Amino acid sequence: MKVNKLLETYIERMVESMLMEEDPSMAATPAARPRSRGQASVRQPFNMDQFKAEQGLDQKMRYLQSTLKQIGEGSSRTVFQLDNEFVIKMAKNPAGVGQNKAEATVCTIDKGLELFAKVAEPGQGYEWLKSEFAAPISEEQFQQFTSIPWKTFTLAMFAAFPEKIKSGQASSQSQQALQSLANNQWFKRVLNVMKGCKYEPGDMTKLDSWGTVNGRAVVVDSGFTEAVQQAFYAAPPEPAPGQQ
Repeated sequence: MKVNKLLETYIERMVESMLMEEDPSMAATPAARPRSRGQASVRQPFNMDQFKAEQGLDQKMRYLQSTLKQIGEGSSRTVFQLDNEFVIKMAKNPAGVGQNKAEATVCTIDKGLELFAKVAEPGQGYEWLKSEFAAPISEEQFQQFTSIPWKTFTLAMFAAFPEKIKSGQASSQSQQALQSLANNQWFKRVLNVMKGCKYEPGDMTKLDSWGTVNGRAVVVDSGFTEAVQQAFYAAPPEPAPGQQ
C-alpha cells in the first residue's frame, strides 16, 4: 500500500511538472488556483460584433453587463460606457426601444443649435444606440455654457409649458424668469425646438438630463417625445359608461 501511495504522488508531481512546462499559469500555487466565490470576476473584453450577434434585449443586456461599466439607468434604458467618446444605450423594454428610435431620428428643426448628444450608430430594431458621450454637467457649467443660471432656466421652462409641467408654472417667479429670457437667443431656439419637435419638457428641468460636450451644454436624453409618452407612458383612457 505504501508503494502504491508513493507511486501516486510521483505521478501527480510528474503531471504537474508537465503542465508547468506547457503553461506556467497551471501551477498549483495559491495565485493560480480558481477564485473563491467571494472574489470579484474580471470583465471580459467588449467585442462589438459579438454584441450585435446576441439575440434579444435580455441577452444583449447580459453581454453589456459582463463587459462594460454601467453609468446610468432609467425605467426603460440602461447606459454603458463604451470608451471616452461613446456610450451604448440599451433598451430594457418596448418603451426603451421607442425612446431609442425617437433619439436616433432626432428632429432637425434647428441643425445649428447642436442641442442634443449625437447618435453615432443605431442598433437593429433600435434595441440599442451608440451615442456621443457627454460628461455630467454642474449648475455652474450650465450657466457658463448658456449664460443662463440653472434656476432661471428651470423656472422659465415651467412657465413656457404650463400644460406639460404641472408644478410651479403659475408662480410669479417662473413668469418673471420667462420674461427675463425673452431676448435670449439660445433660450428662444431651445423653445422653438421643444415645441416644433414635440419634445416632452419635464426632463429638461432635471440637471442629469444634461451633459457637456466640447464646451457646450447638450441634452443627453432626447428620446422622450410626445409620441413616446402617449404610446408607452400615458394611462389608458377610462371606458365610457356602459362599455365596461
